[in-house]
Amino acid sequence: MKHLILTIPASLKRDAADILHSVDYIEGFTLIDVEGHGTQSENDPFLSPRDKVVGYTPRARVELLLEDKQVTPLLEALRESKLGANKHIVYWVTDIQESGRLNIPDIKNDQSNEGVK
Repeated sequence: MKHLILTIPASLKRDAADILHSVDYIEGFTLIDVEGHGTQSENDPFLSPRDKVVGYTPRARVELLLEDKQVTPLLEALRESKLGANKHIVYWVTDIQESGRLNIPDIKNDQSNEGVK
C-alpha cells in the first residue's frame, strides 16, 4: 500500500477534488488547507502581492491511500488533466506499513464489558 501526497495551489482544490471523485478506484481522499513556505523570488510571476507580504502561498494538501499498482495510473491521469499543466504541484509517495480504522467500542453499550465499572 502507498501514501500519495500532493501539494497544489489552493485555487485548484475544486478541480483536484472533481478529478479524484471521477476515478473509480479511489475510495476517498483528504484535502487540507496548508501554507506553502519556501525560497521565493520577488520576480516569481505566480506570487501575488499578498503572498509577498505575508510570506507564504495558500496551498492545499491532498492525501490518498492507494494500492501499489494504482499509483502510476493515477499520476498519469493527473498529468493528463488540467492539473498537469501546473508546475507548482509537488507530490511524493511513501510506503504504508499498516493502515486500518480504529474501532473503539462504547463501554456503556458493550455487552462484553458487563460488570465492569
